[in-house]
Amino acid sequence: MKWYAVYVQTGREEQVRTQLYKQLDYLHCCIPKRKIHEKKEGVFREVTRIMFPGYVFVYINMDADKYTGINSIYGVFKILDYCNEKDKRIHCREEASEGDYFKCVPVGEIEPILELINGEDIIELSKAVFVDNQLYILSGPLKGKESRITKLDKRHRRAKINFEFMGASKIIDLGIEFESSPI
Repeated sequence: MKWYAVYVQTGREEQVRTQLYKQLDYLHCCIPKRKIHEKKEGVFREVTRIMFPGYVFVYINMDADKYTGINSIYGVFKILDYCNEKDKRIHCREEASEGDYFKCVPVGEIEPILELINGEDIIELSKAVFVDNQLYILSGPLKGKESRITKLDKRHRRAKINFEFMGASKIIDLGIEFESSPI
């Protein structure tokens, strides 16, 4: 089984996931979300936002019938695949199996996301503290992963993390809460 990225109409991610579970067996769907703080009318509120709007990740043994079934669901635009000639020449060899024709999400790109999410596909807020200008994550999904943080935005209570997504680098803001007391 491999992970595939299904490109869907933004705002219909949950409806597509429901239809996938109804129509197909032996799959797992993931819509990564993140909890962050947003300031509205001078007050910070905790909100949950989709990490990659317009995408549903599917863990499945892909074949032509499942590919057609997924693409027939209302709200699905397509499964990301090998569209250009260069990719087709490299990946679509005569000795390749049927599943090799569909572009899967590389393990190195999906695992960092799966490590951070909980059972409900949400990346929770992390609690942090500064001691002698050194950041320490006290709890949450970023604990032990301080080196992955590329930038901190204390004012908006966010940590910027770099993720690879389908061959491109994407910076995602994750929620962080700062404690005032030292460790």
